[in-house]
Parts: sequence; structure tokens; C-alpha cells
Amino acid sequence: KEWIPKFDCLIVGPGMGRSKAMLATVAKVLPSARQAEIPIVLDADGLFLLTKDLDLIAGYEKAILTPNVVELQRLAHAAGLPHTSPEETACNLSHKLGGVTILSKGPVDFVCCKNSSLSCTEEGSPRRAGGQGDVLA
Repeated sequence: KEWIPKFDCLIVGPGMGRSKAMLATVAKVLPSARQAEIPIVLDADGLFLLTKDLDLIAGYEKAILTPNVVELQRLAHAAGLPHTSPEETACNLSHKLGGVTILSKGPVDFVCCKNSSLSCTEEGSPRRAGGQGDVLA
């Protein structure tokens, strides 16, 4: 706990893995980061952890989730939401989680938080490589 206040931001997921020990450790660290009001960015295996316990970030407006289309579907399912369009799903998930920012990655990227959303239709690479979410985070 003594090192948490030294962070400017906590990035959870890239390279983390899904071992029981790692998931349990991260589940203990997230409340400490919230208490210290550290912004938290979750991607990859961090999002996998959230599908097991959405309360880890629910209501924490300094949390940013960066799911791809499949991760967004898993999170929506965990939250009991129907999967509609990616934009609608991302915005519904943000609302359901109490204002958490959702940056949904796909052919069109969507950012949803509270009652606002933005989309990016700018063309990029015709094929996104794995790990781009790591760089985004």
C-alpha cells in the first residue's frame, strides 16, 4: 500500500496473465488505488478480471476500460446487458458502471462516459495488430 500514492496512473492488464494468484493480487490492489484516487486504465487480462467482479471499478469515474469488440461483449454479459451496437453497448456499460469511461476499440472506436460519447472513424491500419490496446493503455 505504501507505493500506491507514488503512482500517477495504474495500468492493469497488459502482460498480467490470468493465474489465480495474479488475479487475487490485482483484486486487492484496485481498492487501494481507488482509495488513493489514482486513475486506473484496464485492458486485456484486467478486463477479464472485471468480468468476474465488476464492483472492483463500479462507480469509480477515474477508471478507463479499453475493450475490443469481444471484450466488450464479455463485459456487457457480466453486467447483464444485451449486446447491441458497439456504441450503444459501450454507453450502456458506462452508465451501468456509474460513469466509468469506456473506450471501445473496433472498426469505429467509441468513447463513452456519463452522458456523452465520441466516435472516431479515422482510417488506420486495415488490420489491427495484437498489443495495440497495450500501447493505448
